[in-house]
Amino acid sequence: MRLLGTVGVGLAGVLVMAALMVGAGERLRDRPSAPAPADETPAPAAAAAVIETRNARPIDPARFAAPFAEGATALERIASRQPEPKPTARVAVVLLPRPVSLEVGLFRSGDRIVRLRGLEPLAPSTVCDAPRGGSWPCGMVALTRQRMLVRNRTIACDNGTEGDGAAMLTTCRVGNADIGLWLAENGWAKPISGSGLEAAGEAAKASTKGLWGGDPRVAGSPP
Repeated sequence: MRLLGTVGVGLAGVLVMAALMVGAGERLRDRPSAPAPADETPAPAAAAAVIETRNARPIDPARFAAPFAEGATALERIASRQPEPKPTARVAVVLLPRPVSLEVGLFRSGDRIVRLRGLEPLAPSTVCDAPRGGSWPCGMVALTRQRMLVRNRTIACDNGTEGDGAAMLTTCRVGNADIGLWLAENGWAKPISGSGLEAAGEAAKASTKGLWGGDPRVAGSPP
């Protein structure tokens, strides 16, 4: 009985607390809400409109749109650009170091022998008539002049064709000098008729140079 009384008292207390909470909630709901505090910061004043006055430069629309219209002529149509020419094929060059002069226009370097194109063979034993009578060893003198030109320097020859005796027939240069042309211009070789060196040989003959003059070792003879 005591236990039942204790439980009854506890339930009664819970009911009382619930009733009090419900009543308090109704009172708070019916209470008018307080107004929100007003913002005390004043709003910035609107900036006054500023009207700027400038003197505008008058522009002629026609001249502004086409500044080069005065005195203009019709457009000139030019031909289209032509394609670039194809590069010419380079000629293969054979370098002959320490060449040996066998005779005028004939060289040997190692196992290779070359003969200058456009020149007649001139053996070292060739003898020429002197203008004042007698003879002189023009073949040997001409060979000496060729050796003095080359001076054991490397010569550059175009990759030519095989000639007589398996010698390569070609054009050779030492430094900037075409050896065949130098020999023809100075009269130390006889150009083949119809070759590109014929004109140089004729000019040397007319000037009594080289083979066409006297022995240069004799005083008073042409060089």
